[in-house]
Amino acid sequence: MTLEEAKEWFEKERTLKEFNIPYDNIDDIEIMEEKNSYIYAKNLKTGELIFASLDRIVLDKIYLEDLLPTLYAATMKNNVVDEKFYCVASHSNHSFKKASDIRKYISRNNINDDENLIFRRAYSDTNIDGKDYCLVISNSGNKEYNHYKKASSSIALYHGHSNEIIGFGESIEHTCCMIFKNTRYEDNMYNFMLGHEFTNAKEHRWVYKDNNTNNDYLYACEKPSGVILNDGSVDILNDKFDSRNYFDYHLYHQINKINRENLISNQKLKAKAYFTLGYSSFLSIEKTNKKIKIKLLSDWQNDYVYKELFNFNIPSSDEKGFNEEEIDMIIEVLKAQIGINHFTYINKQLYDNFKEILDNLDLFTPVIRELNNYKSFIKNVDKVDFNFLSPYSLPIEDFDKTVEVLRNTNTNKLVEEIINTYIDKFDISKEELLGNDKEAKKWMQKTLEIKKQTKFKEPFRK
Repeated sequence: MTLEEAKEWFEKERTLKEFNIPYDNIDDIEIMEEKNSYIYAKNLKTGELIFASLDRIVLDKIYLEDLLPTLYAATMKNNVVDEKFYCVASHSNHSFKKASDIRKYISRNNINDDENLIFRRAYSDTNIDGKDYCLVISNSGNKEYNHYKKASSSIALYHGHSNEIIGFGESIEHTCCMIFKNTRYEDNMYNFMLGHEFTNAKEHRWVYKDNNTNNDYLYACEKPSGVILNDGSVDILNDKFDSRNYFDYHLYHQINKINRENLISNQKLKAKAYFTLGYSSFLSIEKTNKKIKIKLLSDWQNDYVYKELFNFNIPSSDEKGFNEEEIDMIIEVLKAQIGINHFTYINKQLYDNFKEILDNLDLFTPVIRELNNYKSFIKNVDKVDFNFLSPYSLPIEDFDKTVEVLRNTNTNKLVEEIINTYIDKFDISKEELLGNDKEAKKWMQKTLEIKKQTKFKEPFRK
């Protein structure tokens, strides 16, 4: 090795160290472009493209905003980008005047470990029938960098190409382009957002595992507003169990009112479920030792006093919660009620005024849908291995392995399968799931315009 070659070798080693780029053999890494604040490189052995930058600031509201500077490290292989955001040092500890100071600090300190990881994300752009989609998985890093101090994992699908929906280091916008997003937090809280509706999700579900109540899940849905408790002894009206954080506030007050009127059980139950329906109507499903009681109540045009519209009893098992067979029997009871007029007690003149609505009022189909969703959740929630096609298989325990699976998968075909799976699993139409992305496209265009104005450096160029 000549003196010139030695200088080049040491300079290359210094640069890779300052950007925390790992390698087995330094000759495997080809530096294609280097500036003060970023570097492009390629791993000739693995085929991975490498990008590291000191410019990408974490601005997302979930993460602490004073984590400056940030080391952004990403690799791309087979159209899958794997990103890591590291906290170099907080404002309170260090003040850097220029990029070279940050690079020197990084080279002297172990930045690329879990203690410094703010969050990690991998994504793949796909195109199906001429439309762009972006599939994203993410894991939080050190909980101390998270506003909620909770570790989490998520999988999401968005309209648009990644460069249209990813801004200046922040997480992908969680509503404007979202088709679905499932998140699981370390305290056994699940959040399911489903269906594209600009700035909002069409459907929302929450599942919460209360470790103080025999580790059973509280399942709550938005359409219809409802809650299913597999531990019937839990008092959801008790302030110690702050259930109002996990299901609709109106449902909470409705349960409270019906409880005061003694129309739902005050005794300890094996399981229970409550749903708000239609015109001030309410469905109660309560499991005791011997039977499951299904009641439809309504206070519509009845001086706000609840009237019992039907009451069915079916046998129950000795098991504590609802089992699959019992849920199927409940569903059969509800199916038999579809199309029946339950509002015959309303006087004729009043009924005629609302006839068009009341004759077409389907009280039970949405509940049947949620009971089936709940059954699917309970059946799959405790499975260990992450599965892209399962809505219930979070968290992502081995992110490296999951990224590798994604990189060895036809992502176009995978996204098609995911869309079809969600349509089937959640009984949602393709039109409802994908929605109208007209407004989202306007939002994407603004993102591109801002990036152009600020000369934003994309991690990997097309």
